[in-house]
Amino acid sequence: MPHVPYRRLVELSGRPFLVVGFLSRLPASMGQMGTLTLVSQTAGSYAAGGLAAGVLGVSTALGSPVFGALTDRYGQRRIVLLQGLASSLGFVGLVLAARSGAVGLLLVAAAVAGFFVPQVGVMARVRWRALVHRPPVHDPSDHRPQDHSHQRRAESPESVLSTAYAYESIVDELGFVLGPALVGIMVAVGDPSVAVLSVCALLLVFGSAFAMHPTGAIVPRGGAGRRGPRGPAGGLVMVSVAMFALGCLFGSLQTATTSFAGERGDPGLAGLLYALSGIGSALAGYGVPRLPAGWGLLARLRLFALLMLPLSLPLVLAPTLVGYGAGLLVLGTCMAPYMITCFTLVERVVRPEQLGAATSLLPATVNIGYAVAASVAGAASDASGTGGALATVIGAIVLMNAVAWIGGLLVRHLVRPATG
Repeated sequence: MPHVPYRRLVELSGRPFLVVGFLSRLPASMGQMGTLTLVSQTAGSYAAGGLAAGVLGVSTALGSPVFGALTDRYGQRRIVLLQGLASSLGFVGLVLAARSGAVGLLLVAAAVAGFFVPQVGVMARVRWRALVHRPPVHDPSDHRPQDHSHQRRAESPESVLSTAYAYESIVDELGFVLGPALVGIMVAVGDPSVAVLSVCALLLVFGSAFAMHPTGAIVPRGGAGRRGPRGPAGGLVMVSVAMFALGCLFGSLQTATTSFAGERGDPGLAGLLYALSGIGSALAGYGVPRLPAGWGLLARLRLFALLMLPLSLPLVLAPTLVGYGAGLLVLGTCMAPYMITCFTLVERVVRPEQLGAATSLLPATVNIGYAVAASVAGAASDASGTGGALATVIGAIVLMNAVAWIGGLLVRHLVRPATG
């Protein structure tokens, strides 16, 4: 399977899609960190912040497959537009409830904001699948010759999708770098409410732009009566649990980082510190399409999960913010490769007609994992300090290894070989 350069994605979609697709996914990362920071500060409890962020994550997980099915049936444009408006109203309610101390209303607002937040990464991946089978969308601002016939003959749809999925995972990680960093800056110089309200603006402006981009119109819709034979469920269950474990790592690590920065008198640095894990992840994710084609996906998943065990030790031993940040940077180098491998695996374990619904489950399980681990780590931090939260981080990594090694053995016969 030949390597396809990233510039090929520009030829397929046009530059505006890449820009809008990146900016419209910032609300996901800013919303989680903004909610955690806002509620932790206004309530004076990391457990309360973890609970609110957990409710946001669980509701996102519940909404993701619902709206994934709706976009399959009715198209992405009007569904994503509706999501952006409703989610922004939820975040406004979250700020008002946090400031008034109304805990019940705060959790309801967090649930609304999370349930409706658009899953741009999932929607973009679905669009890439449609794009690889169509002529490229010409960018009017690009006046270069568009003759790429020789390159197209040498590439397969799977090789293009491999690069597209790697790109999506990279920008996911960059979003989770820039999002917490922006929240951290806003908290440091102003107020966490500003960070949460900025999420509303991003949803309304760039969420709408993503919804209305021409690529949204080329995704085929499935009819209500369209049914195909179901494939074995074991492979999808294994990948979903693997992503759940990754979500546990995200939730526990973000809470532990918030606690670590708070204990050292600099809570505003939590977002900037956590962003370092995303930088390491994005840098590593860039090279994933260049991995040997003969390297099995399950073997790759096992290796990246295993490497996280020793790479997490610097977080436990670090006495300073600088040392902790370096540990986050190093640990992050396994995150995007693990995530990209999961998204590639799901294509090999489900039937093509099931892929849209299956793909929408992955971010849902990540968010459930985030919610569970953020709540547990928040309670552990209140009880035992950062050490308790870091114990949850180690537990998440142990779970990732159990799924990769034991689950991988159970479903290895269900993984189809690469084609093209």
